[in-house]
Amino acid sequence: MFLCHTIQLLNCLVKLKFNTVKILISESQYKNILKEYYEPDKLYHRETLVKRLLVKNQKGYFVAPKEIRAVVERLPYIDCYDQDGNKQTCTKIPEVLYVYLSGRY
Repeated sequence: MFLCHTIQLLNCLVKLKFNTVKILISESQYKNILKEYYEPDKLYHRETLVKRLLVKNQKGYFVAPKEIRAVVERLPYIDCYDQDGNKQTCTKIPEVLYVYLSGRY
């Protein structure tokens, strides 16, 4: 059995190429995996995303990397309505933003 660390993952995958590995997970772990799945058609409140991703720290520097800021600036404007029927501006986010927001960037 091979123990795969992040750096050695590619080497382990090559070694495990012909082996079949089954992993048993609990129902709660399965639900967590489903929650973490990226949904490309989900709408997000655009103003909240922009404020969160284009924020500056105390020294005046942007918190998000330049590549992420470039993606945020190109987000589409989509008209939508909230639960109370008020008109809002929403957007769909690419997977790279989803990964960044979930802390896996």
